[in-house]
Amino acid sequence: MRPRLPGGLGSRLFLILLAGLLCGQGLAFAIMLLERDQSARAVMLTTLQRDVAVAVALLDRLPAEERAGWLPLLDRPTYRYELGPGAAGTLGLPSRARMIADEIRIALAPRFPVRFDTVPAPTERLQGHTVLADGAELTIDVRPAMRPAASWLPVALGVQLLALAACVGLAVRLAVRPLTRFAEAADRLEPGRPATRFTEAGPDEVARAGRAFNALQARIARHLDERVRILAAISHDLQTPITRMRLRVETGAEGPDQDRLLADLDEVEALVREGIAYARSVHGDVEPTARLDLRAFIESLVFDYQDAGRDVTLTALVDATVATRP
Repeated sequence: MRPRLPGGLGSRLFLILLAGLLCGQGLAFAIMLLERDQSARAVMLTTLQRDVAVAVALLDRLPAEERAGWLPLLDRPTYRYELGPGAAGTLGLPSRARMIADEIRIALAPRFPVRFDTVPAPTERLQGHTVLADGAELTIDVRPAMRPAASWLPVALGVQLLALAACVGLAVRLAVRPLTRFAEAADRLEPGRPATRFTEAGPDEVARAGRAFNALQARIARHLDERVRILAAISHDLQTPITRMRLRVETGAEGPDQDRLLADLDEVEALVREGIAYARSVHGDVEPTARLDLRAFIESLVFDYQDAGRDVTLTALVDATVATRP
């Protein structure tokens, strides 16, 4: 079964970047360990060659009764010297043991021929056997081992990984945050209501997206405003001819046809009222106010009713101007 990635873009980016950086960090750490092993091996072999040559020459020059006292001074963490034939071993050397044996042979040749064998042990161990000038047997006991890593190295590696994860998280947050704000702005977008402008700041791509989003909001608002104004104007203008038609029908001959025409007019009037109500509900809160001459407006209404045949007269009206929404 294939593992499922998290649904969030930020989580996916975090995991992908973190996995890539961890792989790179692990590869760098492996290369460092390999280089450390090779460097340590080269240093160990060079030091071994020089140290063994000096130690064997020193023991060869010392009187036989003084050699045992010098052996502890010549011991090293990975090899030591013994007087005598040493432990019983078997022929045949592993590859690393052969490298060590070759270095010791080079250091002691041609004065001190050396014979090597492998000593059975839980860890790798080999012995070199040679004979000093006075005939005394000398055994070089070698136990190759890498020096342990420093105790602070795992702590440093852990701190490095934590810093790496923190940097990845911060980078992903900075990259995803504009998308989150963009999605929130899109959720707040509501036709017919004042639009909240998206902040046109940040990287070039984010600023460009913000400008495009704000332009889109403005176009939608203009488009809706035009449609609502057209609907309101048409609905309002239809009221006068509908009233005239109703008056003519009502003053006409009574009968089934008159009833049907009045029913049709009722339906048309209902549709017109719904159109005006919709325009008010959508556009009423954001429609700008305008100054209206109240006398001229009421006189136009009176004239409309008179043209429709209604007995309407205007007795008195003061001159006034009001601020209202058209």
